[in-house]
Amino acid sequence: LSRYLSRESEDWFFYSESLLSLSRSLSRFSLSVLSSIHSESSTESYRTLCVSLSSFGGITLPQLAYQTSSRLLLSHECCQRWIHRLLYGRLQLRPLLSFTPKWFRIILSASFIFPIRHFITLRPPSLLYRQSPFKSPTVCLLHDIRQPRRSRALSTYSVISTRSDLLSAHLSTGAPQPVALLPLTGQSTPQSAILPMSFDEMDSNLITGPWMHKQTPLPSSPPTLSTFYSTPIVKYWLSLLFRLIYLVVFGYAVLLPGCGSLPLDTIIWLWTFIWWIEAVWVAVSFSKSLSISSIPWRLFDIFIVALFLLLIATTRIAGRSIMNFVGIYASAYPYRTLEAFLLLYQCYATVLLYIPLSSQFGPLMVRVKIMVLRDFTSFLLLVGLIMFSSGISLYALSYPDLPFSFDSIRSLFSWTTLSLFTNDLSSLSWNEQCKKSALSRPAAYCTMLNSNRESMCPTQSWPVYLTLIQYFIALKLILWPILFAFFAKTAKAVEEEAGVIWKYQMYGLVQEFSLRPPLPPPLTPFFFLFIACCRKGLQTAHSLSSDHPDMAEKTWSRPERGGVYRNPSVPQRGGNDPTWKEAAVKEWKKSRTKKEERSEEREELAMITEQLRAIALRNSMEKKKEKMIRAPYSSSHHSHLVVPPFLSQWSIVLPSYSPPFYSRIVDEFPLHLQPHVDSTTQQSMDEIRSHWRSRQSSSLLSSWSLPSPSLLLSSSGLPLNPNGRKGISGRGNHVKFGPNTLNVYVITIDNQLLVTSPTVSLPSEYRFDQGSRDDTLLSLLRLVGIPETEATVLCIRDETGRGKSSPLKVLSRVSPCDDDTDNAWREEEVWRVELRPIPVTMEMIGYTWINIDKAPTVLPKRELEILSIAVK
Repeated sequence: LSRYLSRESEDWFFYSESLLSLSRSLSRFSLSVLSSIHSESSTESYRTLCVSLSSFGGITLPQLAYQTSSRLLLSHECCQRWIHRLLYGRLQLRPLLSFTPKWFRIILSASFIFPIRHFITLRPPSLLYRQSPFKSPTVCLLHDIRQPRRSRALSTYSVISTRSDLLSAHLSTGAPQPVALLPLTGQSTPQSAILPMSFDEMDSNLITGPWMHKQTPLPSSPPTLSTFYSTPIVKYWLSLLFRLIYLVVFGYAVLLPGCGSLPLDTIIWLWTFIWWIEAVWVAVSFSKSLSISSIPWRLFDIFIVALFLLLIATTRIAGRSIMNFVGIYASAYPYRTLEAFLLLYQCYATVLLYIPLSSQFGPLMVRVKIMVLRDFTSFLLLVGLIMFSSGISLYALSYPDLPFSFDSIRSLFSWTTLSLFTNDLSSLSWNEQCKKSALSRPAAYCTMLNSNRESMCPTQSWPVYLTLIQYFIALKLILWPILFAFFAKTAKAVEEEAGVIWKYQMYGLVQEFSLRPPLPPPLTPFFFLFIACCRKGLQTAHSLSSDHPDMAEKTWSRPERGGVYRNPSVPQRGGNDPTWKEAAVKEWKKSRTKKEERSEEREELAMITEQLRAIALRNSMEKKKEKMIRAPYSSSHHSHLVVPPFLSQWSIVLPSYSPPFYSRIVDEFPLHLQPHVDSTTQQSMDEIRSHWRSRQSSSLLSSWSLPSPSLLLSSSGLPLNPNGRKGISGRGNHVKFGPNTLNVYVITIDNQLLVTSPTVSLPSEYRFDQGSRDDTLLSLLRLVGIPETEATVLCIRDETGRGKSSPLKVLSRVSPCDDDTDNAWREEEVWRVELRPIPVTMEMIGYTWINIDKAPTVLPKRELEILSIAVK
């Protein structure tokens, strides 16, 4: 009602928006009510869907939700279970040939009939409608009493009479009714004080009363032909099978040359006409239970197919006479065109009618429909405007002397339309004839503007190329990417909405197939003939029924003979079930309580957040902590903070930690290092931050497959020293942000070790390139007298350790030094090179050989650790 009023009040914007908001809130509230009942008892919520609503013309709750376009309610789990039950009816597949798909067994059973008893069985009837072979004491008393009375009044205060009445009413209507039972106290209780009984209690009292024995399971049996062929899922697969056969035969008839085959065309036309009759039958049957406005596409399909059938019949029968009368050349081409267009339309109609029932392709079809209606329509309007304006401009500039005609307009828009998919510019270039007829200048002011005698020759001028370039830029570079971006955005945004819409449309599709005749075209006339001959048969009427299988007994079961009589003087109890009212009131109170709690939680959260902020600020400003003193930074006039060891780790949060920033300028480095120094300009710093963020993302992705240490970055995107805080940020005296690799070389030959002189230490050098050849090692090998070719081979790095003629990396570690900062530090890589016994230079400038046994007495402790690891 709110949605209808919003459509009626579109001229008053605020009223319309308020009513739409009310409609959405009521839909969400109804969904929450159903969810609350379903969470408490799924059986009870399902049974309420099978009860006819007398206030709405006897329809069920899912039918009411479909009529009112309540998508959220129909997409609920309970309603989907109800729709699934309507789709499959009472059929159940046996486990025979379970490796084959279900649709194959259904089609096989529907096509050959005899596999039905092997593949299909009936589901056991619901407990709600299962009739017990036992009778209540009241019914037995009425049947077996020796002195029966003519009538017996229904006592309002008799428990036995109430139970008997419940059983008889239940078996006669098949629908649960609210029942009033009195406690066995012997006291008289007024009617107004009686509480209703829930559905679960009613079912248990009906089926498992204290006077009844345990029910024995009913043996499964194959369904009858009427039950099998009247099930919607069987109608769906059988109709789809015949639809595909129809399309194949139709395609073959269209491919025949000339006028085709008259008998085959007649069969195809009659077959299509029978499809149309079935569609009309479904629409008329649908209008009896639901609103015809809910199937607009079905009405459109009926109109289009009827129009095609009329045109095809007219052109086939009297097409030649009409063409001769009009005075045009008589040909069967219009007839073949109509057949081809009808085949194309039927293929699209098949996709739109049968595919949405699939759980995989149904939501996809809804998403495509939404994208076409929301994005593609607007895109076509924009493209059409650009095509129209650019096409006219190109036509006026390229062919200024060509007379205006229908053929010229057709060729113009044909080229502009094809340019959406191709880049053919042959129509704008000169051929040999145009080149021969070219003029040096126009013959007159208003004639031959394109400097050519032939008006069909395009003008070769810069305005033409300028218009063409802007057209292709707007079309290819702007509009197409915009369309793809809109499609991607819409597909992502409507993913959840598409699922809800598909579940909502599912009911309409299932209801449509339940209304279809059991036999698809072209066998439908035989079914109607059978209906005409046996119109009074109960099973035949049942095959045309669209009732839910759990409501079938309500329609066809009759009261048991010998039931309890009702006294007309006793008023009959009403059938309004208070379950929904109680659930609605309960849900309303719960939602109101949630709103109040939510507002209180927001207030408390805001207060707690403010208190935490005040506490954090107080702790950062007033908390007693070790005061950091300043000390000179290595080789500079700057100072750094002396961070206590227990506060150096990054895992400890220091809100007040704000170290000075220092980076040595490029000109203060040696010339050979200046090309490798990281600049601290704004642009360079942005690139450095982007680089380290990319490295961090790559390390996180690689850590999923291979364990690796995590890379820490500051809030500004600069790397953090693994050794912790150093009291100064920036690059410091280092060349680069992050690790600065120091290569240490352990070169040995015949128990001799190469060291520096006069300060005895292992040769080392910073390296900032990432090549495989080590130039520093190459210079060292040349210095000791290794031949050029052998030295070139030995300086090629091999980190795998499998190469015998390559240096081997034996150690890589973070090595603290005085130049380290928060964002730059030193890392050591130890490379071992073992030379073969050849004559080498023993005394060199800056280097010398010592015996490895004497190394512990001359080398520093840090380098002794490196040497012990390298020669191990």
